[in-house]
Amino acid sequence: MHQYCGVLDLVVDKPTNVQVLGTSSSSLRVTWDTANTSLQSSSSSSSSSSTAAAAAAAVSYYRVFVYEVNNEASAEMDMTVEQQQAVITDLCKFCEYNVRVIAYTVDGASHSSDEVTGRTLSDGKFFTSSTVIATNLL
Repeated sequence: MHQYCGVLDLVVDKPTNVQVLGTSSSSLRVTWDTANTSLQSSSSSSSSSSTAAAAAAAVSYYRVFVYEVNNEASAEMDMTVEQQQAVITDLCKFCEYNVRVIAYTVDGASHSSDEVTGRTLSDGKFFTSSTVIATNLL
């Protein structure tokens, strides 16, 4: 049995493949791929991964950060989830939002994912070209 006497640091990759989908006029569904974890020796520049140890140090939770694009008065919101998805509610109708995700383990946090932009849906009251023409004739 091999024993390692050096110090190992847990390395958490940032979440990847973040996708944002408008699901209603006031909500977005955010999904992403699981962040990978590995152990690295702090005394060596080379990586020393251990599958069993990395699995034991799996991601505990994620924080999803959201803010409205082009609205300086909009404060950044965040929510904590344990799965690789979140539904963000109480948003403005037909507005764009930037979203990013950070993974957390018992030992710390990953870097932030790349920011992704998504838009909430309109309220469904669309005017077709025939509606506009009929209105203009009256």
